[in-house]
Parts: sequence; C-alpha cells; structure tokens
Amino acid sequence: MKACGQKSAEIRKLLHRFAPVVEGASIDEWYLDLSGTRACIIMSPSPRRRAHRAAVHEATGLTSRSARPNKLIAKMAVARAKPTVC
Repeated sequence: MKACGQKSAEIRKLLHRFAPVVEGASIDEWYLDLSGTRACIIMSPSPRRRAHRAAVHEATGLTSRSARPNKLIAKMAVARAKPTVC
C-alpha cells in the first residue's frame, strides 16, 4: 500500500505540469481542470491528451486511460475500457 501511495503522489505531481488544478478522486484517479489554459497551450486537445499520457507513461510505466471534456464522460470511458473478468 505504501508503494501505491508513493506512485499516486508521483503521478499527481506530474499532472500539475499540465493543469493548475488537479482533483484526486481516488488513489489512482484524477481530474485535471484545463479551463483557462488554452492560451498557454498552443496544441489542440488531442495532442494535449497524448502529451500527458506519454509523460505519465514515461515517468511511471503506467498508462493513462481517459482524457475527456468532463468528469461524467471520463468516468464512463474508464469504466468501458476496464477489462471484464469472467
């Protein structure tokens, strides 16, 4: 559990590079508020998503599952992407 907490803190710190507001929903789930950052980031939304995913993967070896315009859509996308266990 200690290793999970450390990895979670590491990812949260990394996500602050992409957004001033990072809201933790759980130990492995965050919401980034990108409102107001468009003027600072010249890339379109799709390259921004790839950039944060690549940074998380490079720093931690973990993959980012979803980048969506709001919390509800993000939660639904993550739930759909999770593998089913029979």
